[in-house]
Amino acid sequence: MASALVYLFLYLPLLVVILYSFSATKVNAWPIKGYTLDWYRELMVDRDILESIQLSVLIGLTAASIAVVLDLARVMAANQS
Repeated sequence: MASALVYLFLYLPLLVVILYSFSATKVNAWPIKGYTLDWYRELMVDRDILESIQLSVLIGLTAASIAVVLDLARVMAANQS
């Protein structure tokens, strides 16, 4: 029961944000008056946002690659002793 409450606490805000991302109005209101994909269409043509996403993915892949190399070196060193 407690783990279900933790999952609800963690994921409910994410679900609300996703739900509001389809809202047709600029100001969030409950109940949502209409649903649209306009915000996602605008996202696909905004050059600054696309460049930001590309940079975020590049930084994430670089960090993951460095972590894999360092962890591999650590495991190899631990197995030699």
